[in-house]
Amino acid sequence: MSHSSADEALNTLEELNQLAITAKRIVLVDRVTEPVARRLLRNGANGILHSGDCVTNLLWAIRAARAGSVALAPEVARPVVARYLEPSYAAEEVNTAREQLRGLSPRCQEILSLLGEGLSNLAIAEKLSISTHTVKDHVRTIYETTGVENRVQAAGIAWRSQCRDQRLHRS
Repeated sequence: MSHSSADEALNTLEELNQLAITAKRIVLVDRVTEPVARRLLRNGANGILHSGDCVTNLLWAIRAARAGSVALAPEVARPVVARYLEPSYAAEEVNTAREQLRGLSPRCQEILSLLGEGLSNLAIAEKLSISTHTVKDHVRTIYETTGVENRVQAAGIAWRSQCRDQRLHRS
């Protein structure tokens, strides 16, 4: 869909939604702000490109949409990502992760940090000179205390809790 304005694109998306048309939707617009980009995505856009760059990026966007991804032109992606990384949001994430660590023993925090580095139970056991069974017990305690269900979620807490202040003060 190519539109001269983002409002026109939004109207078209709403019409397609009412008709229950499920085709992938790449929106081509001349200009788009971050709030409008979010509205386009919420209304079913699978990609947003600037009309001037569509020749270069359209094939990539179609492939991305077919694969289930969202295709955003760099000029669209930057403000959307910047909004996501706003200081208040980042600070809230870091504080939540640090709060989740409060109930962990120093040994569990050490193991969580190693999980955050991507180490397996065996590698953690070897590094700390403990048995894999002990590591497994600590990992189970980490899951229960932090409320996570898997290693990836646990690693996310480890990473977020270790974020330094420069991430929190980006503009």
